[in-house]
Amino acid sequence: MKLKNNHLLLILLAIAAIIAAVFLLNNKNESVSFPYKELSFTATEITSINIMPSFDSKKAFKIIQKREKWYIESKALNAKVDSNVIETTLAEIEKIRPDHFVTDQPEKWKDYGVDSSGTLVTISDQKGKKTTLIVGNMTFIDDIYVSSYIRLSEKNEVYATECYLEGTLKKDINEWTKKSGNQ
Repeated sequence: MKLKNNHLLLILLAIAAIIAAVFLLNNKNESVSFPYKELSFTATEITSINIMPSFDSKKAFKIIQKREKWYIESKALNAKVDSNVIETTLAEIEKIRPDHFVTDQPEKWKDYGVDSSGTLVTISDQKGKKTTLIVGNMTFIDDIYVSSYIRLSEKNEVYATECYLEGTLKKDINEWTKKSGNQ
């Protein structure tokens, strides 16, 4: 009987240790919270996209919706945006979801292109919400999926998101107005 009580006590201690370990690991992971709310966009609600490549204000431009059409405004160019280009861009913006945490160390931002070499993007919607993020480098996951690194401008945390922001938000200003025939 005494042997059985010792075994039972050991089993209970092992269970308590497992529960404590799970609790500690969960609390550690909760210290990095994914900014789902800040990085949630609905294409039909987006009213403007400000884009500043490499934090260079001379290259900055704005994509703005006026009477259900999209236009580009900058010091160098004011023109209608190609409808295929904006549709693709809005679809990619809707896909932005932090898939996994990468780092929160500013000294590593350059490795992911979310420092001053990245593209500063401010997305505004009909409700007055403005979200500013830095779009960094693109990478491939298993040579199949495209992932982009992003960071909210006022935060240190870098996330990977499974969308193609390199080819949408980081394109040259003139690529927004190329005619696709679908105007």
